[in-house]
Amino acid sequence: MVINRVKEFIEFKGITISDFENTINIGNGVLNEAINSSTEINSKWLVVISANYPELNFNWLITGNDSMLNLENDYVVDLTGVKNENILDYILINSDSFREETKIDAVVTILSNFQQQRELKKMYAKIESYEKLLEQKLKNE
Repeated sequence: MVINRVKEFIEFKGITISDFENTINIGNGVLNEAINSSTEINSKWLVVISANYPELNFNWLITGNDSMLNLENDYVVDLTGVKNENILDYILINSDSFREETKIDAVVTILSNFQQQRELKKMYAKIESYEKLLEQKLKNE
């Protein structure tokens, strides 16, 4: 449903439903009510949403196909208000579709490697502590 994708986009942006309602100039609580009751939104809102959020892929909004953001154009998305973890979550969740873009593929690889490096650091710390225990045990014998 379109209303669910609107909610997903709002969450991705890291803004409140009230902020989104203000941006598209609808009454306070109207969109929240539509989300809670799973009713579709008014078509005139779609025009306003499209005008105010050019980074939003309108095809995705209507059909659920493609990616949420317009990635194929030169539009630079202002992610100032978006939480960093939301950006990373979005990239990781959609990593398969991002693999086609060289720059994004590199970022996804780095993020994957970062997680592996954290795990390796934990293992190295354990190995060091075991080595110290072994040294102490050998000295005591």
